[in-house]
Parts: sequence; structure tokens; C-alpha cells
Amino acid sequence: MNISLFIGNLNFAATNDQLLSLLSNYGQINKCNIVLDKFTLRSKGFAHVEVEDEETAEKIRIELNGLSFEGRPLKIEYLK
Repeated sequence: MNISLFIGNLNFAATNDQLLSLLSNYGQINKCNIVLDKFTLRSKGFAHVEVEDEETAEKIRIELNGLSFEGRPLKIEYLK
């Protein structure tokens, strides 16, 4: 069962690879997608992430919420 997370307050220069590298330390990441503006192709400062299970999602939410990543504190919530 995939669990979806919203990761906000990303540094606009952060890349999918950097975010995936951080998140993969906490479990299986099925999808990591920093959302881009469709006109400028620049980051909108947030990402949608899918993880394998609830345990991984909760570990990421608890341990990384508020953590400084690329100079900005992450905001992590479940997507509905």
C-alpha cells in the first residue's frame, strides 16, 4: 500500500536526487517528485512523495518535519 506525503518549504534550488537521497535513509521511496511551474519549469517549493508503508511515512514525518534541508525547515504532512 502506497502512502502519499506532501513535503513543503523546499529550497527552490533543491533537486529530486537530493530529496530522494535524504528520504531513502528512512525506508523504501516509490516516487519522489518536486512540483515544477509549468511555464518557467522552476520548483514551486514542494514535493509529492510516495512511500511503501505507513511505518516509513510516519518515520519520515516525525524525524524530518522541521529539519533544515538546503537551508529551509521542511514541512511534512500526509496527502489525502
